[in-house]
Amino acid sequence: MSNHAQLLGVGISAISAIIWVIYLQLLFSSMRRQRRTNLEITRAGEPGEDAKCLVSNMGAEPVYIKSIIVDVVADGKRYSAAATQRREITQDQLSDLKEKTTEGPLDSGNSRDVGSFKDLLGRIMEFCDIERLKDDIEEIKILVAVNSGFSKQMAAAEQTFSVTPDGHGSMYLTQKKVSSTQLRRRKVRRKIETRINKVLEEEAELIRRTVEIARDRGDNVRDISEAKGAQCRDHGNCHVEGDSV
Repeated sequence: MSNHAQLLGVGISAISAIIWVIYLQLLFSSMRRQRRTNLEITRAGEPGEDAKCLVSNMGAEPVYIKSIIVDVVADGKRYSAAATQRREITQDQLSDLKEKTTEGPLDSGNSRDVGSFKDLLGRIMEFCDIERLKDDIEEIKILVAVNSGFSKQMAAAEQTFSVTPDGHGSMYLTQKKVSSTQLRRRKVRRKIETRINKVLEEEAELIRRTVEIARDRGDNVRDISEAKGAQCRDHGNCHVEGDSV
């Protein structure tokens, strides 16, 4: 009888341990889902280039927007540049320093206007000589990279917009997907971080060249438009196989 009682006790302990393991796994999975970043990139308002591009934080945790990379496919080639800073806003137009950049914290459930699509194109045109290709633009892809409050690891999301030029210098945009693509895999995150660093390095090189040009001419450096296109490259090789990055 005592043997049966011991076996019963061992069985009950084993079942209890299994139940606790399952419970802890469910709790851990739930916490991971809650802390997982979830960004939505959408077009607000009219379908034209004056429509605003909104970045919304639909995750449970606040995030810090680190960088916005814009890809433009025009005439079969892909051009990339950082569009994090609002260069279209001049100092005398500022009422708050935060208006000069899209970088910064974004609370859960909040959205940020990162500029109109016309503004985003204007920022990339400072670095890439694509103004002449405006009527040949096929698509625009917006990639937003963030850091979450609970982790130093970078995460990102992207949304692609199909472009229909009207032939008169304007364009109309439509989202390719209802939801933005979340880029969370470790390998993809490393690729994104490498790509952002590369784009920033090219920006720094372009600015350095512009300063040198202005210095040689004896001019004051006001903007980098003189040298736009000097560092513009085809970034087709930035695409990560199996993931849109």
